[in-house]
Amino acid sequence: MVTKKEFNNSIKKAKDWDGKSRPSNDTYRDNWDRIFGEQRDLDESYRQSKRNKAERTKDIIDTVTSNDKKADLVNTIIERKRAEMHDKKK
Repeated sequence: MVTKKEFNNSIKKAKDWDGKSRPSNDTYRDNWDRIFGEQRDLDESYRQSKRNKAERTKDIIDTVTSNDKKADLVNTIIERKRAEMHDKKK
């Protein structure tokens, strides 16, 4: 059971907390790395996915034989990309 003095001390500590500060010890850093450390792996995976998509797009363009059709295909891809970017801004 908590004594009145211990309870009052814990209330005082809670009131003094600024809501922003974090303990800067090894446990905090280890837990942060455990929780958010995987983000770096996900970022690299996302970049690789973007590279793969660009390569597939290039391969599709290269399979088209007519220069006019290539130009039409490139313009279509650019228009779709612009539409995607516009939708993301909303």
